[in-house]
Amino acid sequence: MSTKIKTWAQRCNEHPDHQSGMISERMIQARMLEEIEELREHLARATQRLRTQAKEQADAARYRWLKGRRTLFLQTDGATWTRPDKSKFVASHMLSADQTNYGSAKTLDELIDRAMKDEP
Repeated sequence: MSTKIKTWAQRCNEHPDHQSGMISERMIQARMLEEIEELREHLARATQRLRTQAKEQADAARYRWLKGRRTLFLQTDGATWTRPDKSKFVASHMLSADQTNYGSAKTLDELIDRAMKDEP
């Protein structure tokens, strides 16, 4: 859906009912509120599409990184770990790749992201 923002002239002066006095200012305000809501919905859908695209790109980068390892060891973990700030989390996986142990993280995505960032 393509939402077009109407100019004041299109909304009021050029509208035939307005020219004949059939449209009140209240009716114009109501329509403007409807258009604002339509724009908000359009922005929400566009934002969701961008988030989906970003997630897909991140997933593809993780896949390429995993695929490019000469050796890879991935294991479910389930152990409780303590972060430097003393908060605890249950790790989902442990990862070793190309003779480097990457420790553990709360989610697999976090673990692979850290490994990609910390790669020697």
